[in-house]
Amino acid sequence: MNTVMSAWGAAVTQVVTSMQVQAMAGYFRVAVSQCIAAAVAMHGRA
Repeated sequence: MNTVMSAWGAAVTQVVTSMQVQAMAGYFRVAVSQCIAAAVAMHGRA
């Protein structure tokens, strides 16, 4: 394998991995905020 190609492949892998991590963090943040909103709503109703 070419050195340039392997370096390019490593860069692409890194970018894809960071995109996946950011997506998971975004989903996690939305889930947490929904849980907090539900807890606040239940607390206010109780």
